[in-house]
Amino acid sequence: MFEAIRGNTAGAMPLIQESLGINREIDDKRAIVRDVRTLGVILAEEGDVERGLASLDESISLARKISDSTALLAGLCDFGQLAIAAGDDSRASAALEEARSIARDRKIVQALAYTSIYLGVLACRRGDRTAGIELISGGLASARKIGEPQYTADGLRAAAGSVSDDEPLVAARLWGAAEAIYVRIGASEKIDRAIYARAIESARHSVGQDAFVAAWRNGRDAAPDAMVGEAEDLLQRPH
Repeated sequence: MFEAIRGNTAGAMPLIQESLGINREIDDKRAIVRDVRTLGVILAEEGDVERGLASLDESISLARKISDSTALLAGLCDFGQLAIAAGDDSRASAALEEARSIARDRKIVQALAYTSIYLGVLACRRGDRTAGIELISGGLASARKIGEPQYTADGLRAAAGSVSDDEPLVAARLWGAAEAIYVRIGASEKIDRAIYARAIESARHSVGQDAFVAAWRNGRDAAPDAMVGEAEDLLQRPH
């Protein structure tokens, strides 16, 4: 589990498979749900998106069967993010809307921030930029308020994606700032970065490699709080 968090998926895979085998033998249902979910994330990080989605879907089904709302919420959030990366917006939306409902009922601020950010990404994708920016802005503000660095980085990436067509250099700065946070906390960014791969390449092409890289590095080296403030100001402008 900790190997996966650190991004060492090769080291995590045999460990989680061994753990899952043991927990299936002793029929520890909660541990099985946890391991199947973790396996899904590892598979996705390794590039096997379809098997990753299938494993996460299994963890969601198992969590429902044992009425484990915490595990269900975690599985839905992971599934939603991975489905966005895979381009399966319909299933991503369904998972994230259900996760948001659970988070709202249980008053889980972290999950509300997370689901707001990714539902905002989906809204921007389907052309409802006003609603998308409002969701991303709310999620980023919540992540900053509770001091959740990974969700703050997620929000910076989402903010960058929402404005990259109009302000590619600003987007590059925000993507650089998000990358710096991921590196600092030692979290893997493979799945999240895949969501914005096309937007990143489009922005790079529009301004040129040198200008794009310089802006990215500028954001990466800037103070994180300053970059969050810049993103929040940007999202408050008329779009």
